[in-house]
Amino acid sequence: MVVQGLCTNGDPNRAFQLYLSMRTRGISIDAGTFDSLVKCFSKRGDLHKAAHIVDEMVTDGCIPTEGTWSAVFHGFWDRRKVREAVELLQVKLMSEFAEPEI
Repeated sequence: MVVQGLCTNGDPNRAFQLYLSMRTRGISIDAGTFDSLVKCFSKRGDLHKAAHIVDEMVTDGCIPTEGTWSAVFHGFWDRRKVREAVELLQVKLMSEFAEPEI
């Protein structure tokens, strides 16, 4: 909740530092915290950080929501980074339709 509040109140760097501190201490991060960070950094144009957080989200076993993917996609699109937006969409579609390994 604190991370979300910091993102909402315009202090993303402090929110990110708190997030890193939580990870270092082994505190599990919930999907809402990941989502808030991704949306915050996507809006600010720090798309590499947003994409990195999505990667960590997936690594931690949290499934990005449509809102998470949408925030990153629109961040790239709004900055006219069409290739990156399309690549992200391809990754999203592949994860949705990939057959599970047996």
